[in-house]
Amino acid sequence: MTNANDFMRAIALAGQNGYDDVIANMCQEIEMRNRKEILAQHKFSISQVTEHRAGGDITRWRTHLPNAEGKKGKQIKKASRKDLEDAIVEFYRQRDKEDVPTFKDVYMQWREYHWKKNNSSNNTQDKYITDYFRYIHGNSLECMPITEISDQDLDSYFINTIRAEGIEYRTFGKLYGYINGTFKYAFKRRIIQTDPMSYLDKSDYRNTCVPKKEKTAESELIPDEDFNLILEQLYKDMQEHPTNFTYYAVELAAKMAPRVGEIATLKWSDIDFKHGVITVCRSDKYNKDRDENGNVIKKWWSVEGTKTKKSRRFPIDESIKHSLERIRRAQFEYGMVSEWVFPHPVYGWTHSLMIASCIKNKSKQLKLKKTYSIHALRKTFNSDLRNDNASSKMCASLIGNTPDVNDEYYYYDNTDISEKRAAIEKVHKKRNFA
Repeated sequence: MTNANDFMRAIALAGQNGYDDVIANMCQEIEMRNRKEILAQHKFSISQVTEHRAGGDITRWRTHLPNAEGKKGKQIKKASRKDLEDAIVEFYRQRDKEDVPTFKDVYMQWREYHWKKNNSSNNTQDKYITDYFRYIHGNSLECMPITEISDQDLDSYFINTIRAEGIEYRTFGKLYGYINGTFKYAFKRRIIQTDPMSYLDKSDYRNTCVPKKEKTAESELIPDEDFNLILEQLYKDMQEHPTNFTYYAVELAAKMAPRVGEIATLKWSDIDFKHGVITVCRSDKYNKDRDENGNVIKKWWSVEGTKTKKSRRFPIDESIKHSLERIRRAQFEYGMVSEWVFPHPVYGWTHSLMIASCIKNKSKQLKLKKTYSIHALRKTFNSDLRNDNASSKMCASLIGNTPDVNDEYYYYDNTDISEKRAAIEKVHKKRNFA
């Protein structure tokens, strides 16, 4: 047999077909072979000794067992060589069982290796940690010796976790990746002889997962009426609280559709008025350190590169220029001149969480039917461009996505029926319809 799983399948098949004698002989042969291999690794001599007792001489068999350093340790004696060899075999089996790492042990090794290899950000690392405590911690899989985990165990784990957590297929892909990465790591480092994940296929769980919620223009975009109400409120807030640069940030975000951390960390040095270009090249991150139980023990902010680790250029039109000039005037007028476009008197720059909260708070303040986000602004901006015949590649480059991601997750048809009717009439006029 090539591995333990194949062997167990062979035994099960033999049992189903009534070959009990074959099974017994196979098991006996494997046990004898395993016993010989264990005794062969025992490096201390086995000897027979005669002990003089009051009732007469006694012949016993003895040897030494290795200590933790592998050197000669405790001496054991048995009445027969077989009994002594039984004790030796039991000792090594128990020791090997204790030495086998658990799934958790190997997962932690793989995770550290994966983070270093991919130079993972603190936010990415935090996602791995929180997902571990959500999907793996406390499950029986966590503390199982990794050599004893079969594909059947993993299949049951996946099915039970999907049902218990109500996981969509896209989210399941991440969980599957954690488990798959751990076993691939264990196999490459010869911790396990065979990879049980090789018997599974992620796509087999698609129908087990919770169906993906349908997303439409109505559910994902900000309709014109609500969009205009939010803008009107922002302009009022700028007049009443001219030193709160959160309002200015949300307004510029509506015009540029950046990620919230990117708008938060814009600097004046990124803005080239002469050539009419803004360079988007950084983002802020809210970092968390956690203890071994997943509890947050430290929080801090940092400024790093963009999510894609690439910078991009965004054109300045008259509307954006007007917004930037208004921000610059406010900084000079109220003594808040800063390297940051959106300064904060305490933190230096206006943190992304403040900007994200602002648009949500405006939605609630105006009692809109939905609570909108900066992410909704990005989708609305992209959909407006795409529905105005802008190319997919251009739109993706403007907001920092790949074209595939942009079309799948950021583009929704928000044209009304009159626009659709006009487009159809334009096509019909080209044909010779009766």
